Amino acid sequence: MPKDTDGHWLPPLPVPHQSGQLRDKRGQNPVLDERGLFIIHAVLMHTGKVLWFCGHAETLDYPLEAYVFDPHLPAGPAVRKPFPNGADLFCCFCVQLRDGKILVVGGSQLDHVEPGTTYDPRTDYRGSSGSSTILIFDPSKGKMGGEWEKPGRKLLQGRWYPTAVVLGDGSVIVVSGRRELADFRNPPNGWPTSKLVEWVTNRGIAQVVEHLKPPDYLPQPVTGANRMIPIYPGIHLAPDDRLYTTHTNWGQEIDEPPTLSLTIRPTGAAVTGTWTEYVRPTARARQPQREEGMSVMLPVVLDPATKKRDPNSVGKFLVVGGGFAVDSTGVSLVRRPVATPAPPWTITTPQGLGTLAYHEQKIAVREPVEILDTSLAGAPRWTAVPGLRRPPRINGHCVLLPDATVLILGGHDAYKWNAKVNSPDANLRHVPLTTPTLEVEIYTPGGGFHLGAPMRHPRMYHSIAMLLADGSVIVAGGADPNEHEPSLVYPRTFNGRTYLGTSRLLAAAPAGATVLGLDISPSVYARAFPTMPPQTAVVIDPGPSEIRAALVSQHMAPPPAPVSSEFFFLRIATPLPRAIPNGTRVDFEPAPIGLPVPRVNEWVSATGVSEPFAFSTPLNRKDYEIYLPPYFYKSGTRPVLPPLKPGAVQVKYGETFTVLTPDAARITRVAIMRPAAVTHHTDTEQRFIELPFTANGATSLSVTMVPTTDSSLVTPGYYMLWILAGALPCLEARFIQIIGWPALRSPSVPVEVTPPAPLAPGGIHG
Repeated sequence: MPKDTDGHWLPPLPVPHQSGQLRDKRGQNPVLDERGLFIIHAVLMHTGKVLWFCGHAETLDYPLEAYVFDPHLPAGPAVRKPFPNGADLFCCFCVQLRDGKILVVGGSQLDHVEPGTTYDPRTDYRGSSGSSTILIFDPSKGKMGGEWEKPGRKLLQGRWYPTAVVLGDGSVIVVSGRRELADFRNPPNGWPTSKLVEWVTNRGIAQVVEHLKPPDYLPQPVTGANRMIPIYPGIHLAPDDRLYTTHTNWGQEIDEPPTLSLTIRPTGAAVTGTWTEYVRPTARARQPQREEGMSVMLPVVLDPATKKRDPNSVGKFLVVGGGFAVDSTGVSLVRRPVATPAPPWTITTPQGLGTLAYHEQKIAVREPVEILDTSLAGAPRWTAVPGLRRPPRINGHCVLLPDATVLILGGHDAYKWNAKVNSPDANLRHVPLTTPTLEVEIYTPGGGFHLGAPMRHPRMYHSIAMLLADGSVIVAGGADPNEHEPSLVYPRTFNGRTYLGTSRLLAAAPAGATVLGLDISPSVYARAFPTMPPQTAVVIDPGPSEIRAALVSQHMAPPPAPVSSEFFFLRIATPLPRAIPNGTRVDFEPAPIGLPVPRVNEWVSATGVSEPFAFSTPLNRKDYEIYLPPYFYKSGTRPVLPPLKPGAVQVKYGETFTVLTPDAARITRVAIMRPAAVTHHTDTEQRFIELPFTANGATSLSVTMVPTTDSSLVTPGYYMLWILAGALPCLEARFIQIIGWPALRSPSVPVEVTPPAPLAPGGIHG
């Protein structure tokens, strides 16, 4: 594949991290954790460094810590930043504030641990419910990449999978997210009836829109704006000062609403909000269910002839991929139950049946790309964009590039949890297979899609992708169905669970043995082992003195009396070079043919009731890859933008400022780009705005910043400044801070109207 048209992927590298210990819910029973750092949240900071993290990830119990990664020093020391107060930021949302600090809202509610009792995962687990966490990370504080500020703020409602959007004055709106788990115990221990009524009425989804205003970012409710919408909604601030939804979300826990806009208006010290529904035919998306699709504002560019802003490029949002995962009756797998909003809270509509009921990914159109045009108040318009080469693209990413194109990458073609690998349950139910999407696609507004170089590894659900300051794109995390999570050496009982993964213990065997007895008690775990193919790598006593052999065959036999455990016998290709004692740990790695091995951290309840996860868990990748777009390989020399002097970093709205470069005479474009703050498939931060400029001889440019009236197009804060010579962006962007922000404006509440004329084919600009 030619690199100057398709780009190129560098080999994957491990995410830098420090090994640590995992402890149970009471801070006891330390377990060595060398699994590596899984990334599902990432923010590019104005220092050029990346703040990234995961959180517990539900029952996987990853460490509660973030890291600061320096792309310029990828082999440098791993800089750990533990979450304050033991917060769990798994499934939170991040945005960049106008002073360059990073705001984090929501995440996972901490598990319930009653003093003096044993933790019961069936009743005390909270990891898929929302926390009210508000945290701020300051990249400029300290000497090691930044520090967390002292916590103290709390959201008005718990939020798991919320979305946050920065407004034109630098304040922040927070919408949706799954609430904290309701407590239905009788008073005084449980919630009051009024609070339970609210929770049940809104099906456990946060309906209050919250406004966080600088400088303290204490939340207040947006009056009149209460509305539940699906969690992790795609919602963006448009240049007309209103927020628009794009139908992308985590899942159809509730019905997808029509296209919406939210108008925020200041009223004294408070703010009010009004949702507008758009139902005319032109305001209806061809694919309104875009579960785990992605959306991004398209580049706002200048007309090459007039050197003024091209109005056809303003207010347009590219929406890619997604679908609707349903069971055989067409019901969403993750539908929230509907209950009567009064005791005894009788269920009237049951919840979705979950992953094992997966039947199909409904795709309304086979070219699932549309553009939402918000440029005409009261008349948002949807138009289809044909040509996506690898549809339908679920759980992928859209990354704006400095050459005004959009990189589409990652994801898969069907439901995230049916990367079924070797799950007997999935096979028994004939669950359709999910296929990872490896090739990237480059979208040129007005020019269609081009298929580019494939990634080295799948990057499916729970991945990130973002543009770095050198023009490369970093991708990390993601599920990979070709491999499996490494095992942890859990005690047999940990956090109230009986861990079957630690039943991978061998009976004593002499040197020279080729048949090994594997303890598989409780016997429910045995069902996974027959799926291991010959040549699977058997790793005995993992570590510096480990013994490795290839699997020949395996069979099950009843235990010899009076032994209570059951054994599964493994025949290996090479004799043991030394004797092994009873209880020696064993692990497995995929065979060369690529088939996986059974998951290792499956568990059953302490009561003996089988509660294993339904599918064989894919590996959560702990590495990252770097993509070098085609402009890294095109002929010519990329221009140089020297480091900015301290006085040149801050630029006011409407100001004409000077940019020094030895390549001034050949610069054809100047643009600013908002750094990414991405999680899952959602990012409200990315923006590309071309700025007018004139060359002052051979060494400097005079560039004009947008006026304050454009603060909803260019929200205040830090941006990457790019200069380009034709299709070649500069070797390194520089960060500037846009200041002098206006007060929050008060746009009118739109009334839906019919567009005055049909949109041009494809809804795209040149």
